[in-house]
Amino acid sequence: MTSSVPPAFDPDGPTPPGRVVAGQVLAAVAIVAGLAVAGGLGGVVWHLVAPRTELVYDDGVANFVGPVPSAPIAADGWFSVIALLAGIASGSLTQAFLHRRMPGALVGLAVGAALASFVMWRVGHWFGAAAYATAVHHVADGAHLYAPLDVRAKGVLLLWPLAATLTVFIAAVTESIQQRSARGHGETAPPAPRPDLPPIREEGDHTSSYPYAGPGERGGERPAAGGTT
Repeated sequence: MTSSVPPAFDPDGPTPPGRVVAGQVLAAVAIVAGLAVAGGLGGVVWHLVAPRTELVYDDGVANFVGPVPSAPIAADGWFSVIALLAGIASGSLTQAFLHRRMPGALVGLAVGAALASFVMWRVGHWFGAAAYATAVHHVADGAHLYAPLDVRAKGVLLLWPLAATLTVFIAAVTESIQQRSARGHGETAPPAPRPDLPPIREEGDHTSSYPYAGPGERGGERPAAGGTT
């Protein structure tokens, strides 16, 4: 009767497919959650640094103060700067710490960065929005109000995910080129030097034991064994 013994666990063996998938999903979820929080912080920063648009009301209609208002353009510009910096930072951190979890980390980065950009927009707009909506109902003609922040060029919402994924792509390509260069240098390394051969014995020189022909051995002549002739 034979007994079956389960094989011992090999820590260096291949990782089960289930654990690989679970690791990919966990990395994606963690990145999405972290970027959502980062988007809220970005909205706070946007609210603090971006100017708000000043409006003047005439017969209940809001008009810009001045013919060419610069505040809306500056608000979109500040949003773009914050989104680009946050995208580069999030992409660099993902490549540095979760490059072994690709492609799950890359999917989480793309989805999370898009969500972070949307959260940043809504959080920045939320500051002052309630007070502005209340003031509009009681505004008098000629009164000036400051509108809450808003993104007018909606294309800037794509800057965070684009910057994040492009940063990961550039980092991966750079790392691949460095690895190929290192392997190329290793293959073209010069061979190890050969050991020096013993010196060739010249005529009348009997200091070397290397079996080259001596003075009496040239031309097929060999000294008689055991004595003189």
